[in-house]
Amino acid sequence: MKSSPMFRRQIQVSGMTCAACVGRIERGLKKVEGIENISVNLATGSATLDLSQNLSNDQLAQSI
Repeated sequence: MKSSPMFRRQIQVSGMTCAACVGRIERGLKKVEGIENISVNLATGSATLDLSQNLSNDQLAQSI
């Protein structure tokens, strides 16, 4: 059972050009412990993350 999200964070993701890019980023982020939900938006070049723990930008960037 997943815990309730404690943090909501929006990050900018540059370099996405297609739906395959969105899928690749979502799959990479799903592997990170502490991310409960992910929504990647190609049009805005951003990802909204629901986190159960505070993760650094470096931790997120490594998974993308």
